[in-house]
Amino acid sequence: QTVARDGARSTFISLFLVVLVFAIGFKELKRPLLAVLALCCGLGWTMGFTTLVVGHLNFISVTLTTMLMGIGIDFGIHFIFRYDEEMALGYSPEEAIARTLEGTGIDTLVGATATAAAFLALTQAHFRGISDFGIIAAGGTFLCFLSTVTVLPALLGLFPSQARRDSAPSADIAALEKMLLDHAKLVVFLWLLATVGAALLATRVGFS
Repeated sequence: QTVARDGARSTFISLFLVVLVFAIGFKELKRPLLAVLALCCGLGWTMGFTTLVVGHLNFISVTLTTMLMGIGIDFGIHFIFRYDEEMALGYSPEEAIARTLEGTGIDTLVGATATAAAFLALTQAHFRGISDFGIIAAGGTFLCFLSTVTVLPALLGLFPSQARRDSAPSADIAALEKMLLDHAKLVVFLWLLATVGAALLATRVGFS
């Protein structure tokens, strides 16, 4: 009962945070809400998939909805930002949707496949809870991707809007990127140093 209650609560909290962060980053509420609505559709499909394939949730897989929100919204973020860029170039909403699907469809499919493959590796675990989690997470990742490339374009077609005025790349981000590239060797050295330190600390992690 505690796990089920906490799973439901974390789902609502993560949904709110996803909408909030997306809206702040995109500086608009309408299209982020459409992306989240499409994601929720994919999550609903995942619950149906779970019922048909596994038939139940356990104390591990009950947290899946929260995890899939974090993974699945990435597809919507890529789609919405690319769509906004196409709109800023002067394309109509229909043309922008088509160009976005052409430009990001394969990219997001590869990302979804890689993520699903990583989850499928969990099916080799001897512990049933972990194995079930791998099956549900792999299927859920693909279903969230599917909802992004089907439901989200349909929603954008039904509720078109203009491109944002400030949809151009951020000058601050460009300046930061240039600074990092100008000091590439130093950046690589610092992160290698941090990685070695983290690896040493990792040897102290035990099972509780």
